[in-house]
Amino acid sequence: MTPTDISAAQARRIALVAQGFADRRPAGAVTLRHLDRVVGRTRLVQMDSVNVAVRAHYLPLFSRLGAYDRTLLDRAAWRPGRGARRLTEYWAHEAALIPVEDWPLFAFRMADYRDGRYRHTRDLMRRHRALAADVRAVIDEVGASTPRRIEDSLGIERSPRRSGGWWDRGEVKHLCEAMFAAGDLAATRDESFGRHYDLTERIVGADIATRVVERSEAIGELVVRAASAHGIATVADLADYYRLKPAEIRSAVADLVDAGAILPVRVENWRDEAYLHAEAAVPSRVRNAGEPRSAILSPFDPLVFYRPRTERVFGFHYRIEIYVPAPKRVHGYYVHRTCSATISWPASTSRPTAPGASYRYPGPSSRTATIPMWWRTDWPPTSPRSPNGWGSRPSRSEREGHSHHICGESPGELCAGVADGDRF
Repeated sequence: MTPTDISAAQARRIALVAQGFADRRPAGAVTLRHLDRVVGRTRLVQMDSVNVAVRAHYLPLFSRLGAYDRTLLDRAAWRPGRGARRLTEYWAHEAALIPVEDWPLFAFRMADYRDGRYRHTRDLMRRHRALAADVRAVIDEVGASTPRRIEDSLGIERSPRRSGGWWDRGEVKHLCEAMFAAGDLAATRDESFGRHYDLTERIVGADIATRVVERSEAIGELVVRAASAHGIATVADLADYYRLKPAEIRSAVADLVDAGAILPVRVENWRDEAYLHAEAAVPSRVRNAGEPRSAILSPFDPLVFYRPRTERVFGFHYRIEIYVPAPKRVHGYYVHRTCSATISWPASTSRPTAPGASYRYPGPSSRTATIPMWWRTDWPPTSPRSPNGWGSRPSRSEREGHSHHICGESPGELCAGVADGDRF
């Protein structure tokens, strides 16, 4: 099969459409059906514990749907009430929410993690299988539980957590994590992002909990999902989406090419061969309901969470700079990118500003793009990758003086910081 040539601009648009950025935004309140549509596009929602403005997993819905009540995501994953649970957490792309029906596709990973993900946890599990059995028995009896509650039930006393000891975990916590990684337990989250561990069958249902998909079949299914979510991708892109290794998906990629599910293509300025999903749209422009628009992107948005792809597709280098010494930061402590037209720019750090406020950013062409912002870029220093500069850095006291509320909206609601008709 002779590869088709795809321009760099077409590749950007394919990626945006595949991730749902051209889908019509709701005219009224956002519902669970809209959430289903977004997850049908992205296939997963990566989670993160950093709570700057709002936790990262709430933002992909906002980027694609606009303002919504974020308890909608809580209902879909953790507090379904009388409705069916739509999402559950597992190690898909790091910790991520996945459709409940996809749980069996990770049976091979659960087998790999049968004693935990990390050496220390595996060592603990091997030494304390009796305690692990006791932990499971407590959960079976009392229901979803935190490690502290399990310790109380077992009469285990621990010294108070040391100041700054967020990672000061006891043995019960490590054992719960090992059993979660192995699929023996599943988990929900509370309002403070703490995991509550429960029997897997009570979270995903007995039928799904006991269903096993063989490794080769599961990897093939995951590659299909990654190809659909990307629209166009290299082998490395496809592998990273579910944290697989390129070597272990090459056979699946070849099978999908033979089946016509993905098509080999050449993309302008891409070094490696790419693959186009057979149902991917190749639009001449990216619009939403006939109108161009903009969007704020979380650092963990599936559109951009694989940094090599982000640089290759959208033309900018990005890293999360929380752990970078302040003088060496290029963009800022925790930066949210702005996507406008068919190009993404790192144009926004997490400092709230009024909805609809604008920031004038010198775009990559001769024109200057006016981008309505949800968060304002206040102080990233001049960067060699951003020759036009970003302005001066305020003092530490000025930086710490910024609050992290959500645009003054009512609790639980993400405000609409991108106005109708903005360029996308």
